[in-house]
Amino acid sequence: MESILPMGGFQLPFQRRLSRLYNDTKKSSDFVKEPAQHEDDPEIKALYRKLRIQKDRFVSWGLEWSDPNQSAEIDESLSKAGLSEVVGSIMSTIKDILAEAEPLWLSYKRVVEGVRPSPDRKAPLVQWDKGRFEGLIHDLTASIDTLYDLSRMRSSDTLNSPVTKSTSKASASEGDFRPFESTRMQTPQQIDPKSLTHLQPLQDGLSTVSASRRHVVYMSKTAYSELTTQGATRQPWAPLLLEYAEFDPIYSTTGIMPPMARFEKLSAGLQRDPQRAPGSWTGLPRLLGYFEDLENSRLGLVYLFPPSFNTLASNRVSQNPQYSLPTLSDLLARGDSEPPLEAKFRFAYNLANTVFDMHARGITHGNISDANILFSKSTAPGNSDGTGHVDIRRPVLSSFDVFTEESSITNSIWQHPLDPRAAQTSPLPKSTDERVLEVYSLAMVLLSIGLWTKLETLAPNAAPTTVPESALDTLAIRCGTLYMKAVQACWKAVDDELSGEVKGESLLSGVQMRVTRFLEACCILDGVSGFEERLGHEPSLMEAAPLPTIGPSKDSKGSKDKKGMPVPAAPTKKPPPPPVPTYTQNKGIEAHEPEIKESKPEAKVRLYPHVPLPPDVVDKWNSILMPQINIALKSFYRKHPESVEISLESVGPSPHQTRPTVLVVCASVGKVRAILKKKLGELFDDSTGFGLKVCRGSVIRSRRQGSIMRSMARGSRSSGHQSGHDSDDEHVEAVNPEYQEKPNNGASIGAWIGDRHLPPVSFGGLVIVDEKTYGMTVHHMLDDPERDFAFPDTTRSSAVPGREWQPESTFGSFDGDDYSYELSDTESEPYSETDLTSDYDDEEEDEDEEYSEPGDIPGIEPGCGDGYIVTQPALDDVEEGFYPYAETEDEDHLDTFSLGEVYASSGIRRKEANGLIHEVDWALFEFSDGRLPEDNSIPKISDDGNQRSRLLGKKAQSNQPMLRPTTVAPWSALPGLEVQCVARTSGSQTGQILPALTSVKIYGRQSPSHTYQIASVLSAATGQDTKPSYPLGIPGDSGAWIVDRQHGQLCGHVLAWSQRKRVAYICPMDVLLLDIAQTLEASEVRLPG
Repeated sequence: MESILPMGGFQLPFQRRLSRLYNDTKKSSDFVKEPAQHEDDPEIKALYRKLRIQKDRFVSWGLEWSDPNQSAEIDESLSKAGLSEVVGSIMSTIKDILAEAEPLWLSYKRVVEGVRPSPDRKAPLVQWDKGRFEGLIHDLTASIDTLYDLSRMRSSDTLNSPVTKSTSKASASEGDFRPFESTRMQTPQQIDPKSLTHLQPLQDGLSTVSASRRHVVYMSKTAYSELTTQGATRQPWAPLLLEYAEFDPIYSTTGIMPPMARFEKLSAGLQRDPQRAPGSWTGLPRLLGYFEDLENSRLGLVYLFPPSFNTLASNRVSQNPQYSLPTLSDLLARGDSEPPLEAKFRFAYNLANTVFDMHARGITHGNISDANILFSKSTAPGNSDGTGHVDIRRPVLSSFDVFTEESSITNSIWQHPLDPRAAQTSPLPKSTDERVLEVYSLAMVLLSIGLWTKLETLAPNAAPTTVPESALDTLAIRCGTLYMKAVQACWKAVDDELSGEVKGESLLSGVQMRVTRFLEACCILDGVSGFEERLGHEPSLMEAAPLPTIGPSKDSKGSKDKKGMPVPAAPTKKPPPPPVPTYTQNKGIEAHEPEIKESKPEAKVRLYPHVPLPPDVVDKWNSILMPQINIALKSFYRKHPESVEISLESVGPSPHQTRPTVLVVCASVGKVRAILKKKLGELFDDSTGFGLKVCRGSVIRSRRQGSIMRSMARGSRSSGHQSGHDSDDEHVEAVNPEYQEKPNNGASIGAWIGDRHLPPVSFGGLVIVDEKTYGMTVHHMLDDPERDFAFPDTTRSSAVPGREWQPESTFGSFDGDDYSYELSDTESEPYSETDLTSDYDDEEEDEDEEYSEPGDIPGIEPGCGDGYIVTQPALDDVEEGFYPYAETEDEDHLDTFSLGEVYASSGIRRKEANGLIHEVDWALFEFSDGRLPEDNSIPKISDDGNQRSRLLGKKAQSNQPMLRPTTVAPWSALPGLEVQCVARTSGSQTGQILPALTSVKIYGRQSPSHTYQIASVLSAATGQDTKPSYPLGIPGDSGAWIVDRQHGQLCGHVLAWSQRKRVAYICPMDVLLLDIAQTLEASEVRLPG
């Protein structure tokens, strides 16, 4: 008997009461099946369309509640939720509304079709009443909104309640975790307010009003990654806008949310792509998510700022960033901040474009005023005209009206005096398109911009909410006739609607076209605003630029003359190559623009890795430009074994004058440049905003022969000999080379491969595989560098001075051949037409074998690493003379410092994950008795750079707080993270993961892989016991773990080091741990704790 009794306490005769009521109500809406046949009256057509939308919403709501096994049954699920009675009441109301609406609609059809009743029949009792029909649709919408609100509350309760492992899958499949039902268009996802960190406003005297009304926050990287992975946005992690939408407290008291229809529509509109011309500014934020604050009767709305909108007061990396978010009201209140005319024109044009884009998405703002127009900090020196450091040209709309009810709308100077929503008596109908009314608000803002004054000062005392049209005359004098006509076109839109000559979409289209054309003409002034400056610079083009002198540098090759100038590569008639750049700790890498003409001077440019790239530029690079470049170079990759590195960098003469530049590092400079110019030349002209620089260098794993190597160290012992030109150099002294009985993270380790000891790398940390603890590092610790690819001048990548870092210098004197970071487009080698046209598509091979790619190296099978012994420290880090007999030092070192044996390794191979190709490189080793560390332990670096751990041995970690990572950061959360690392050579260092992906083709590969790069944040070491500050990732740091400074999550480990750019390359840890689990066929791989 129990099997047939319904749940929730209903009696058997009423078991299907709600299902029958739902089906009957659906049948009541059958008259709404067909679209309206008569299009004479657009208002009637709009009403009928709304009725059909509500009918579809009601049907969809029932499907969401229906039993998966019995599609027509909704009683049981509603009973479980305790909503049977209230839903039954609402559905009865909906049925009654539809029953009244049907005869009304049929009477309208008889009127338009001219059907007259026959004499033997009575006249119909129901006569057409447009107002009543509109009221019924309004009531129907409110009732269906309430059904969805109940569904949302049910989903929210389910989301917040604990879910057991046994029921989680079933619940997820039923869609109970969605904060809004799928029928509610594109309502944003629910956000945990605890994941938001509030930033402090900058006390600059500008944002006095806005600071109290809106906030700038950071969302935790993990939450942001999960949210954006589920949603439609791909914008990198950045500050977010938090605003509150307040509603009537009566809703909080009753526990039912206010009508959400406008919120849903606004959300859907703000998640759409811009509808205006590509490249034009659209200052609409994207609604990312929301959270409920019922105690204060409001919703918290979290928005993504438009790409390139910079809210932070400084680009400098800081633990306590401040934001500046002034409004137009703030700027007008200052009185002395009026920008030049051309800046105001561009501001007005971009604002109008934003409003028109919003209207094209089918939404309205509802509250346009000077207090709801935001500005960012200026990143370009020419954009802050007269307004401090505010980018006046790119406004953003905020504070959208979400819950304001018609009864509470009052007259405002920003609204038309005849606005039917506020005026008690208005000739305009309530159904007047809100977009037309909002165009008047735009006119008021444009008027305020042109006269640069608060709108309230223009209104007479007798009518404080009305601006006289005589203000247009003043505007014409201040800004010209064209600007005045643009404002006038917006001003008269409501009057045109009232006259009835043009209405609705036709009216809006005409207004937008006129306003856009007028303001575009005004912006011509802004387009030529730099003309005078360019004229002033032209004479200098004829002058010879003085060549800078280069500081002293050790060199045994004689490749430079006494004055430090580089010698031309070949005896040609071309001018000599650019002088050697210099690098300083604070100024970045200096280089020179290519010479186009012999008489044109070289313009100095530098690489600034800490100058952030705009998020939209990063997204375009990751998803569009980088793949296109790799496709263009596909044939080159197959024909030439050399390494190629392609990245997007901030390059310019100063930190404030950088632009996104595609930087290519390779050996065949001329060939690569010619291919890119031929195939993708249009991508690098001035119109796209991207520059292109090609410089000489190479990318190989863990070897000293090129610019980018695996970060494996080289000492004096490992090879038994040295390259002649390096033998007289001094070694970089490792910060963390000491013996540790139970080694901490970052300790020096080396490998014995049966006949020799290999160069040092870093101990990453502990991982647990199926409840057994292993040490983790990189596989290339086990590869003999002497056998790698038989590359010319094969020596070990290491602390070879003059090759990886200059510890004692001022970073300003480098060898011309070895250290010049030429961002040069000059061709340095011959190439033929076939280099540009060769196509190897016919040679495609689709092999799926594990080690099928050229350059792959097999790994060590689990349990088969007996011949590979790990030592701590590495032999190279043992003091000279420690072993009395050189001929037995290999055996003595194994007896004294053996740490364990290798258990398994990945080898060197590719792995595709999350749409990216990663270089997988890991090794696990078992510990000898007595040497297993208790836990992962990484010293937390203080915010004070002078307090960083530079001390030797255990002094470095005494009295320091420790980071003990227990979780792994997802790969998608890595860009922009502030991180730290403790490693063998560089010690404890901090850095930042740069937001743009880098494409790297290692020597010997035939295709590129993807990687993230880390730019170090260096600080000068102080005190007698401290060592010099080295950048994170230099040779010897391979395998060192990268940890998020804020949350202590494990991000990845160091794989390689770029001498040219002085950045480290990493592999994401979630990719590595997943590969470990798959390779070892393990059921669980985790971190201790």
